[in-house]
Formats: sequence, structure tokens, C-alpha cells
Amino acid sequence: MKTRIYTTALFAVLLVTVVLGGCRRDEEEETPVTTDDAADVVTYALQDGSGGCAAQTSEAASYASDEGLRTTQSIQCGVPFDTTVSFTYSGNVTASYSLQWHLLLNCDSLNIPQSLNFSSPYNGNYNGPLMQSSNSGNLSWTITGLGTGNTVPYTFNGSFTRTGSHTSKVRNQSTFSSDLQVTVTSLTVDKTTEHITGGNGSLSLTCQSSTGTSYSFSGTIVFNSNGTATLTINNTNYTISLY
Repeated sequence: MKTRIYTTALFAVLLVTVVLGGCRRDEEEETPVTTDDAADVVTYALQDGSGGCAAQTSEAASYASDEGLRTTQSIQCGVPFDTTVSFTYSGNVTASYSLQWHLLLNCDSLNIPQSLNFSSPYNGNYNGPLMQSSNSGNLSWTITGLGTGNTVPYTFNGSFTRTGSHTSKVRNQSTFSSDLQVTVTSLTVDKTTEHITGGNGSLSLTCQSSTGTSYSFSGTIVFNSNGTATLTINNTNYTISLY
């Protein structure tokens, strides 16, 4: 009997050891969200081809030009205007987004446009070499430089958010979700090319791995005059081609 009890106890010890070992191996399978993963999320949130900030500011600039806001506007001052739009992008990155634009044109006493309040919830997806994602968010801009011809750029001040799920195609091929918030200041857009030519931004990014571990990042963005942006996250610099 003692031998049998001893054997059972030994088996139990071995079983616990195996189970604990298995748990440790499961814990080791946690794939962290790295700074490079975070940079990829921000990159696609900024780039034109993935429906990011560069695309949205370009579309807003195009709308302002099409509506004659640099000369004689075709939308009414002080009257809210809503419209639904959708965009698709193809190339190195494929993307599709739907947006609900909410616009308000602010004019002076002579009905000359001074600024355009531009906000929109959006949702969509992209598939690129580094990552694929489904996401949604909101953007809110105040756009100035409307009635000044082509010599003065449009200037955007405001923010945008993007919440989504991501599957990385590089490094550890992490699967995770994220919540990104970006504030931009004095972001300038050329009226002819509709490309970003300057400005600054700050960001906060919270990611959650597939096993529920949270990772937080913060950083800054400098929009350069050559169609690139310099992203700094956790003291690491990245150069992003916006177009």
C-alpha cells in the first residue's frame, strides 16, 4: 500500500511538473508588440496609399479646391453640410475606406471664407507588405488658408484617432489590436500638389497582444517638406514616405 501511495504521489508530482512546464511554454508563446510594430501601425495611419492622414488631408484639400473655397464658394457660410464618401486605393498597399463628412464653412462679414471645420467618422481596411488591418476612427480638422489663392498653403490643426486589429507580416508576425490618437499642429498642405509640406504631431498608442498583454507607446511626428515624415517612438527614429 505504501508503495502504491508513493507511486501515486510520484505520478502526481510528475503530472504537476508537466502541467507547470506546459504552462511555462504557453507563457513563453506570448508575442510582444514591439516598437517596430508600433511604428508600422503609425506608418499606415499616416501614409496616403493606406488611407491615412496624408490621404485624408489630400481629400479635404481637393474638396476645398473643388468647392471654390479659395475664390467664390459654392457651399453656404455657416450652414452645416454632410455627405458620405468612399475611397479605394490600389498599388503597393490596397485600402478601402468609407467616411461621413461633416462640414461647416466659417466666413467673415463679407462672406469671404476664413476656415472650414471638417470632421468625420470612418471605417475601412488596408493590406500592405508589412501589415494588414481593419480599423475605424474619427478625424477633426480646422482648415485655414482658404481665400488666399495658391501662394499660401492650407493649414490643418486638429486630431485623428484610429482603433483596429492588425496582423503583422514581418518579424514575429504579431496579431494585436491598437488604439491610436494623434494631434497635429500647423500641418500645411500645398494647394497644387495637395501634399503635406510641414507641421508637427504628437501621438499616444496603446496595443493589446493576442494574449491580452497591454503595451503603451508615445511619440512625435515631424512632417517634412519633401513628402516624408520623421516619426520618433521611444527614442527610436523612423523615416516615413507619405506618398
